[in-house]
Amino acid sequence: MQLLRKIIFYILALVYIISCPLIILYAFGYIYSPGKPGEGGSVLQTGLMYVATVPPGATLQVKGTEHPQTTPATIRDLLPGTYPIAIEMEGYNSWSQDIPVEAEKATVLDKIILLPKKWKEEKLLEGPFTDLAPMLGSGHFLVKGGPNAGNFTVYNYTDDKEIPLLEDGSPFFKDKVLSYYLVDKSSAMLLRVGTSGEEKFLWIEPDEDPGKATDVTSLLEDLPERIKWVPQAEWLQFGEDRLYTYQSGYVNRIDIESGAVYPEYVNEVKGYALFNNEIYVLKENNEFLKMDLNKDNKNKLLDDPELGHRLFGEKGYFEVEVLSDDFILFVGEKGELLANRLPHRFVEGGIRGLKPYMPLEHVLLWKKDSIGILDFSTEETGNVEFEKGPTLTWIYTKGKNIEQCFWVYEGTHILFRDGMDVFLIESEEYGEYILSHLFRLGDKSNINYSDDTKEIYFLEASKGDLVSVNLMPETTVLQGALPAGKNEKK
Repeated sequence: MQLLRKIIFYILALVYIISCPLIILYAFGYIYSPGKPGEGGSVLQTGLMYVATVPPGATLQVKGTEHPQTTPATIRDLLPGTYPIAIEMEGYNSWSQDIPVEAEKATVLDKIILLPKKWKEEKLLEGPFTDLAPMLGSGHFLVKGGPNAGNFTVYNYTDDKEIPLLEDGSPFFKDKVLSYYLVDKSSAMLLRVGTSGEEKFLWIEPDEDPGKATDVTSLLEDLPERIKWVPQAEWLQFGEDRLYTYQSGYVNRIDIESGAVYPEYVNEVKGYALFNNEIYVLKENNEFLKMDLNKDNKNKLLDDPELGHRLFGEKGYFEVEVLSDDFILFVGEKGELLANRLPHRFVEGGIRGLKPYMPLEHVLLWKKDSIGILDFSTEETGNVEFEKGPTLTWIYTKGKNIEQCFWVYEGTHILFRDGMDVFLIESEEYGEYILSHLFRLGDKSNINYSDDTKEIYFLEASKGDLVSVNLMPETTVLQGALPAGKNEKK
């Protein structure tokens, strides 16, 4: 018996001595592959994969084998290669994709949205309403219940409350709304109303004075083609209640509080924008300059007549979108897209709208049938023989009548309305873009989305109530954090 024990001890010791290096290699992310008979084995470096979903708690299959951990989950010691991933959760549509894994890197899938099989609508305001107008970045949107100003209301989705556009007894209550002007990041608006052949302009700030309307008709002699103002959140020195209106090739400045009008404040204009309390102006001679809102400290950004003519031509208005101090976009009347970066001209026509997401240095843009992403995060200038400018990738080209697009979940998804249908595109870097149809609207109307509330707002089909559906339920990740010390591939 004592001899048998000694034999067993020596066998175990020998196994330990042989396996110890393999244990150490495994701990440092290596796997020993024995190879074919008669051939020597090899040591391979491994990678890992991190998978997180909204909501969490989904089952995860890797190459058809269920992983013991639900999402969020870290899958370790994967040999380099491609892995079919399948995710399932009761009440939600399944998700699957082939995902690459590289040695010494972490493949991160941390922004997967699981879509419910059936959407649950929450009624916010009782209708009937006929349309809504997003006031992007302001926490509000305008809801239309009829043709008159008294039929309009403002919904504050940040605080979940209704704000009357006009107070009861307002002299403008029965005036017909002919048009309205909105500015991103601002809850204020300018309404053009008319009754008995007479038109008026109303300045309304629902957050400051709910239900109050200031008649500014005397400050607007001509019908403006375009109106811009500095959102209250960006007021620094010059922005308070100043309107900059464009008509007939010049810009007027209007100070609402003082009632002062500065006609032809800037003349010979074919495009302008307000940014960081500065006004950017594209002149009719194609000179491009910026100055502060008091017209001081002028700085010419383009003073090359030949280049200016080649870019902007002789005639035509351009919408100017200033994304940063050194990145500016221009959209012409035919939908052509230009930028102050090489190659300057990106789209020859058809652009309907654009929406930047500055944390990723991406710009979302769309035409009637296509959606693209302009990526200026990887451009190279000054250190290569040929400069590499922003890249434009068309990620969807099968639309019929795309009218609205929104960034979702920190720029990883795109929500859009194509006619009466609402879709979501998942823009993960691995594999192809995933397109999902969410639902169909009962009537053609606008939608609104907020990445703060994670809600899609629209009008209910049968009664025209204002409703919302939750795209991403609020969740807290409690497990499966991405391990430190690994190179990340996103």
